[in-house]
Amino acid sequence: MVLLKDVDLLVMQQLEPPLETAVSPDSAPVQPQPYSAPELKNLILRTNSRNFYLKMPRDPEAEYRILWYRESYLGPECKVDILVPGIMHLPSMPSKRAIWIDGIPLVPFSLLLLHKLQGWDDHRLAEEAHKNRKQQQDAADVRKLVALAALREDLKSTPWDDPELFSDEFMELSRQRVKEYCRAFPDRVEAWKRLGFEAT
Repeated sequence: MVLLKDVDLLVMQQLEPPLETAVSPDSAPVQPQPYSAPELKNLILRTNSRNFYLKMPRDPEAEYRILWYRESYLGPECKVDILVPGIMHLPSMPSKRAIWIDGIPLVPFSLLLLHKLQGWDDHRLAEEAHKNRKQQQDAADVRKLVALAALREDLKSTPWDDPELFSDEFMELSRQRVKEYCRAFPDRVEAWKRLGFEAT
């Protein structure tokens, strides 16, 4: 079995409405709140501390810890990032929009591509050296995804004005990022144009 180097988990939370209880007319029932990313991370650790564990980040002053997974002690490990809607323009995606492959729900290709592009843009502008270095891998990932889209007819007709996946603000930022990416990698201009973007 091949273990990935890192995995991003976008967690959708369908909260049950509170049970009706006897309350005074002046008080409203407490609405359930979704778990934050740190709370979800702690929940995973409490549920399975055998395979999941925390590591210090590279920044020694950071208050957060990084979640990792491994099948066995001292075995290959995989970094796990827990994401929730609202962070980095990630949508509260309806479950019906998930793409199922081998029993695993995946985000739509268009969402994956534009968020990988966002990662490239964030890392190339980062002041921290360890984040800035990630832009090369991000750029390579974007190149592979764009090449995949160019080979598949179903991806060429991907709607980029999908309100369930993209806010107006995110799409405007994405259009600018495409142009920045194409300035850095001119050989990708035609591929982005075939996807319906202005690349120059």
